[in-house]
Amino acid sequence: FGIQDMPKTECGERYVLLPKQAAETLKAIHRLNPSGSYLFMRNGKQIHSKSFNYYLKKACTAVGIPKRSTHKIRKTYASTLINGNVNEKLIQRQLGHKDIETTKKYYYFNTNTKESDRKIISSVIRY
Repeated sequence: FGIQDMPKTECGERYVLLPKQAAETLKAIHRLNPSGSYLFMRNGKQIHSKSFNYYLKKACTAVGIPKRSTHKIRKTYASTLINGNVNEKLIQRQLGHKDIETTKKYYYFNTNTKESDRKIISSVIRY
């Protein structure tokens, strides 16, 4: 595997805002190997996405939740932000996309239930 030194676009290199709990989780992971070159390593080498997804799926099975990949988590994150009415510019920056339409076209799926969609529509449409 080769490591890409530069992002695909100028939007790829970014600062991502994290909820406090996510930041704490990353700090705990970093404490496991504070001098490592990468956050996730095995035997002194970077764990590549295929291996990371393998371990992620094993962890999901161990805790009894549906298996997920990092890409699925990224899509869920994008969808949650869109469904939560987060400002589109912020979503765009968080995902590293040049255009919000990229996020909407390739990453968005409606995670709302029919009932929550009904409530949203009812709150906007008044009789």
